[in-house]
Formats: sequence, C-alpha cells, structure tokens
Amino acid sequence: MAAIYAVYTSPTHTPIPNHLPTLIVTPHGQPGNILYSYLHTNFNSENYLLTPSPQGDLCVAKLFPPQRNASTPSKASASDPGHSSSSSSAPRVVRCEASRNLKWSIANTGVISPIYKLSLPAPDSPDLPLFQISKPNPNAAFWSMFYFAYAGHNIPPKRIEFGKIQKNPNGGGTRISITGKTPEEKAVWQTLGEGNEDCVEWVVLCAALNLLECVCLAILSFIGIFD
Repeated sequence: MAAIYAVYTSPTHTPIPNHLPTLIVTPHGQPGNILYSYLHTNFNSENYLLTPSPQGDLCVAKLFPPQRNASTPSKASASDPGHSSSSSSAPRVVRCEASRNLKWSIANTGVISPIYKLSLPAPDSPDLPLFQISKPNPNAAFWSMFYFAYAGHNIPPKRIEFGKIQKNPNGGGTRISITGKTPEEKAVWQTLGEGNEDCVEWVVLCAALNLLECVCLAILSFIGIFD
C-alpha cells in the first residue's frame, strides 16, 4: 500500500482568533477531495482529525498537546498549542487517541534537532516504538519517516524509511508521501494488525500534522509552510 497526500490551509474555515488555522488533507492532485480536516479547538489544547460523512464530520482521532505552565498563562503566546521548547529536559508529549480504543503518543526527543517518536502505550513495559520523524540532516528540505527493524541479531538495527514530508514542489501545500514498494516499506501498514490499515493512516497523518504545526510555530508563519 502506498499513498501521497497534500495538506493545505482550509479555504472554507474562517480564521478564529488565538487558534491555528484549520488544515485539510486531500489525495495528491485532488484538491477538491477532502479526506480529513485538522481542527484546533479550546485554544489549541485539543486538536481533532475529522473526516466528512453524510451525517456530518466524523472525528476519527484526537490530539492533546501538553499545556504550558498554567501558573503564568499571560506569558504564553495566544496561538501557542504547547509545542514550543521548554526549559525542562523532559520531552513534551502529545497524547493521541482514536476509535477502536487506539492510543499513542508523539514525543520530541531531539536534543540538537527535533526527533519525533511515536509510541504505543504498554502497561508492563516501556512504550512500544512505532516510528520516528526527523530530518536526515539539518539542512535537508524534507523530513523522513522511518522505523528500525530488529531482525535477529541485527546490530545496529536496520533503518527503514517509508515516507517523506516536504513542501509540494508543484506549488502550494505540503506533501506527505508513504511508500510501499518493498515488503519492508509495506510492513508499516501492518503495524497495528491486518485490517487496521485505516488506523495506521490516522497515526501517520496525526504525526505529520503535528510536525507541520510545530514547524509553523517555530517560524511564526503559516503561509510559508502550508500555502
């Protein structure tokens, strides 16, 4: 399975004061076919991934960014959803949940440059890693999505890239490319079990949208990233 998505700011959602813009996710080359809307609510402290349905937009996933220091709310930027850097060395974790009782987290564990790690909660052990997103080098024009294969005694583990996040070279928006050419690349779609490929799609998109949101805040500009 492979997919290429395009992400844009929504042309139909009126900007809301103190909220990040609503994003839309479409298949690449089909800007009128909206697969998902990424909506920020409650002053960016709750984010919703919605998909259109005849009964109205259906929420398939929710993201809860960490809150800034509640004791000094006046110092927080009006549009800051809690992704900015903190003086604490602990990674800032975005909690995510979706239907079918699926829960996961996104944590920026990078020191010099951002490294976003996605993990599933494990009750009796450290969280189970799914995949990571980072730039192959600080000057790269794209972010790569990858996971590590620990097959047998493969030390160091094999890094398997299965996707990229980059500015759309054909003008406007951001492109999310998920490759599926080799069995190893295709394996990402079986991460949550056969038949749950749509859940994997939600996890991948939530990670990419979270990254775009962080980059957007880091440069204090929505236009240069999404449009």
